[in-house]
Amino acid sequence: MISFALLAGAITVAYANPVGTGLTLDAGALVLGNPALRAASLDNVRTILGSDYWSPMATNGLHRPVTTLSFLANWSLLGNEGRPLGYHVV
Repeated sequence: MISFALLAGAITVAYANPVGTGLTLDAGALVLGNPALRAASLDNVRTILGSDYWSPMATNGLHRPVTTLSFLANWSLLGNEGRPLGYHVV
C-alpha cells in the first residue's frame, strides 16, 4: 500500500506542472481547432473515424481515432471543453 501511495505521489508531482498551462502547442490546435469534438453525435464519430488526426487543419495520413475520440469524450461528454485539467487526467 505504501508503494502505491509513493507511486501515485510521484505521478502527481511529475504531471502537476502542465495542468495550469492551458492547451499548449499542438494540443490547442488539435482540441480547439476541431469542430467534430463539440458534440457527441454519430456524425462526429464517423468524421473522426474517417479523417486524419490533424483534420480539418491538415492532411498528412496520420490516423489516431482513439486519441481523437478521447478528445470528443473530454469536450462533449465530460464538459472539459478548452480546460486542460480533464485532458491531462484522462
